[in-house]
Amino acid sequence: MLLDFWDDINEGFFLTSTEAEELIYRPKEVYDGATPSGNSVAGYVLQRLAHITAKPKYMEYAQRQLRFLAGHIKHYPAGYCFSQLAFLNALYPPKEIVCVMEKTQKDPDLSQLKKYMASHYEPNRIVLVKNSENQEELQSIVDYIKDYHTIDGKTTYYICENHSCKTVSSTV
Repeated sequence: MLLDFWDDINEGFFLTSTEAEELIYRPKEVYDGATPSGNSVAGYVLQRLAHITAKPKYMEYAQRQLRFLAGHIKHYPAGYCFSQLAFLNALYPPKEIVCVMEKTQKDPDLSQLKKYMASHYEPNRIVLVKNSENQEELQSIVDYIKDYHTIDGKTTYYICENHSCKTVSSTV
């Protein structure tokens, strides 16, 4: 997305790829109609990706995308509802719940976590589950998670804000 659609000169994302047939004009969709614009969704996704990974590259692009969107929103905020979700995530960063468990798929603790999430609507939350099967891949994406482990072999939960975590419970 960043390589093929990003506008390095004016920021924001084009609707067509650099690999597509060259057009007279490369449009950028910003206004949210019945469906969110690509730039609004990109702003939201980049904010989430920046929060999840804590990688400077994504943080930089998230900020640049918000700056691009802000230039449009100020003229008619009601036309940019989905873009405003990206700004909401920037102003009120999501809390992260990191669940570290030994077992995988049919783990009763994972079932409990899924049940809790299904019954408690918390839209500004990120949940990461680290286990023996996914830990290498997850740690390659989310660097800060490598230091979080189970305590006494029990499923352990960490509540994180701004990538700083504290242990809340080692049992469900």
